[in-house]
Amino acid sequence: MNVRGIVLIYLVAGCLTACSSTPGGTAAPATAAVANIAGKWRLIVQTPQGLIEAKMLVEQTGHSIRGKLDTARGSVDYTGTVDGTKVNFSYDISRFGAPPGSKTQCTGTVESNEMMKGKAVDEMKGTAFESFGGGGWIAKRE
Repeated sequence: MNVRGIVLIYLVAGCLTACSSTPGGTAAPATAAVANIAGKWRLIVQTPQGLIEAKMLVEQTGHSIRGKLDTARGSVDYTGTVDGTKVNFSYDISRFGAPPGSKTQCTGTVESNEMMKGKAVDEMKGTAFESFGGGGWIAKRE
């Protein structure tokens, strides 16, 4: 490689470094917009035992979500997070007859301002039992 090529590489590398840094010399953090899912939703979870329907109230502060699921079998609180369009939340299912400490972990995505969907897995004592109660879920804004 000739001297001209080496100089060109250093110039391009220097330009890229300068363009990707803030004045303090550190790279600017990339931040994805957090989806706003606060409000009332209709949640449907598919389980091996059939469909479970719930009214889902979402309270959101930044990346954190929490609220209540109202089902035909009773109400349960949940907590979770939103990261960009990724949604994660979980709730205790021991009150519905599962062993103490059991929970359902829901992961999914915000598809639009009106719909979220994903996967739900029941976890018992730290182990996921897909065959016990795993399935898909969908939520539509009310």
